[in-house]
Amino acid sequence: FQGYRQPGSSIKPLLVYAPYLERTHAVLSEQISGDALCINGYCPKNYSGRSLGSVTLEKAFVYSYNTPAVRMLDQIGVSNGFTDLSKFGFKKVIDKDYILPAAVGGFTYGMTALEMTNAYTVFANKGFYQPARAIKKVTDLKGNVLFEWKDSPVKVWSSTTVSKMKTLLHKAVVSGTGRKAYFQSSYIGGKTGTTNDYHDFWFIGLTDKITAGVWVGKDKPESLASLESVSPQLLIWKEIAAGIE
Repeated sequence: FQGYRQPGSSIKPLLVYAPYLERTHAVLSEQISGDALCINGYCPKNYSGRSLGSVTLEKAFVYSYNTPAVRMLDQIGVSNGFTDLSKFGFKKVIDKDYILPAAVGGFTYGMTALEMTNAYTVFANKGFYQPARAIKKVTDLKGNVLFEWKDSPVKVWSSTTVSKMKTLLHKAVVSGTGRKAYFQSSYIGGKTGTTNDYHDFWFIGLTDKITAGVWVGKDKPESLASLESVSPQLLIWKEIAAGIE
């Protein structure tokens, strides 16, 4: 909860896909370009470095292509994506972050694992967000309430958008970048994130019972490229979530 790190592609559901689906009402089979692009000097690349041609929104999400995500944020407007993101209360998102590189996780400071996991609960709660609380209330010996949070759930997205997002998150775990996190469950879904030079590995996911997030990295960031094929963030998440089933 104290370490702020770049979120990589784990930010895409919150900043790009859900805001895009909410505003465009697109179907998941809609086509979008996965080719190279440059916008005002910003030229993002896909992980493979290749131009991918026309792909569906579903495929772009499941395999975490970068250029479609940048195109989507550009289409709806950076300010609209951040309007939605602001409802999650990320403490170190600043005005300088309101740029297209944020679509693939480029932030000044980033997010904590707790903040990211909190935000993903919106997909389990039908589009409503409410921060998690370790202590729900404080009472005296007689049971009188001395303190209780006065949180009210905030509606971020429609149930239709959330339903589409849960489909995307599910398919990312069944057949996409999150495959190693999969186990048999009534519902399972999530999104991976990897930052430049393999400094950070993320996986935020949910089942019908819990939402959990895993970040793997070092206090002083350095390359963890040797661990990429192992996908420790996915294995850790699976052990946590499967243990609660």
